Amino acid sequence: METEQLTPRAGFEGPFEYEVPKIIEHGGTEIELASDKFPQGKLTFWTSAEPFNRYDNRASLNCIDILGEIGVIGSYRMNELGPIRHSSETEFIFGECYCPILEDPADDCVKNDREKLNESEKTVALLAWICGKVNDLADKMADKSNEEQHVAELQQSSFFNNFLNEWMRKSRFWEKLRGEISGGSGVGSGFGGSGGGGEGADQNNGDGGKDGATGDKEDGLGGGEGDQKKPGTKFPDVRLSNCDPDPLGITPTVNCDPRNPLVYQRDVDVDAGIYWINTQTPFARKIRESVDYGPNSTRWREYMFQRYIDIVVRQAVRELEKRDTGLTADLLDWELDRLAKKVYDAAASDPSLDSFLFHETMNSSPTNGGESTSAPRGEPEATP
Repeated sequence: METEQLTPRAGFEGPFEYEVPKIIEHGGTEIELASDKFPQGKLTFWTSAEPFNRYDNRASLNCIDILGEIGVIGSYRMNELGPIRHSSETEFIFGECYCPILEDPADDCVKNDREKLNESEKTVALLAWICGKVNDLADKMADKSNEEQHVAELQQSSFFNNFLNEWMRKSRFWEKLRGEISGGSGVGSGFGGSGGGGEGADQNNGDGGKDGATGDKEDGLGGGEGDQKKPGTKFPDVRLSNCDPDPLGITPTVNCDPRNPLVYQRDVDVDAGIYWINTQTPFARKIRESVDYGPNSTRWREYMFQRYIDIVVRQAVRELEKRDTGLTADLLDWELDRLAKKVYDAAASDPSLDSFLFHETMNSSPTNGGESTSAPRGEPEATP
């Protein structure tokens, strides 16, 4: 078999080699496939970068040749081996199986035409074993194909996520809300607290002014006394699990489990202000994998937007706790309703979110006002 003429499928370069078992149990019977006289055989698979279309001139290669001492003693297309789970993936596979015991004259497994083996317990058991190995390799290929498709879907979702991050930053929604919660005047991206940021406050990065007298000195609310300066707290860095890079560099990305919360944080993410939207929850995957919706649908974009609302509410509750240790259930319910309504009202009144939430095809972004384009993730620029 001229395997060197075919470029292998990426990630499955092979060859994939397996020893034929000395004994195979099939149909409740132990079948001997090696003996003192006939050594163990070997099964070898290769892959092709291009599928063996059943109608092209390479179709005959998409098979498993059975070899003996005298050469090819039988050849089987994939569907002739037995039940195949991923027929589309097996179109990339070909191979050969060397099994000397098949030429034992006492068993008469070899036909004169050498196209197929004589049917016997031995040949049936061997073909079933080969079929199992083909299915194992095809399963791995299918899993990789699904993962590649999943990654491509999440890359598009990452663009949507960047869109929402930009909207939060450009609209300064979180800054205004945080200033309201803190009781401050709302100047500067860091909201200088009731001290108004003080004299000379940097309104671009939220640094508290040098002379601010009454601003909250914790968590970068601005203000401060004397020469103290603290950076303002920006809206958290929201990322997609199983896709976006880890800004802390601990792992390439954070891979969530379906059982993790809808919005996930590691311990180290809390102080860093990082949140991960869990893309692996059953509901999230159901939307993306649905034939009626999918990863580009408004349904999926709305799901992501709802996770942003979760994060806004969670952050706001933490701010409320700092300022009111006597929170009651009734007060908390009222605040949660009020905060969620504020986000939805802001979204409804902002034309930059129209295409994101209501149009099947996105055609604008909050940053350029024109055709949507995906840009690399980086540090947000200062808000003018």
